[in-house]
Amino acid sequence: MRVTNQLVIIQESVLKYKGHVTIEEVFKRAKRRLPQLSLATVYRNLSRLVAELKIGRVFISGAAFYEANLSPHMHFVCRKCGGIEDIQMDKRTHPIYEVIEGQGGSVTEFNFVALGTCKKCSEKGQKR
Repeated sequence: MRVTNQLVIIQESVLKYKGHVTIEEVFKRAKRRLPQLSLATVYRNLSRLVAELKIGRVFISGAAFYEANLSPHMHFVCRKCGGIEDIQMDKRTHPIYEVIEGQGGSVTEFNFVALGTCKKCSEKGQKR
């Protein structure tokens, strides 16, 4: 498929952001550089970038978040502040890879989300 200026700017809008970004945030960032950009174009291009494994996508409570981190990792979501943290993992030692590959399969995508309270919010709660 053809690489367009829109695709490049949308990808940069995800890659330059440290963390997890919603489609609305990508749209807002990309629209600064491309005022004529439509939300439908952002949806289409984000789907393409995910399919081509150029960016990651995780669904948390039904909402899609996009990220630059393509290494195997899990997500921790704080129920109090809504923050999302990447939890790095070693593909060679995580049991899901061992189980699937032991059955002759292969893992191409891994989405695991843990919910709880982050350290910062926990410390705030103890100070009250």
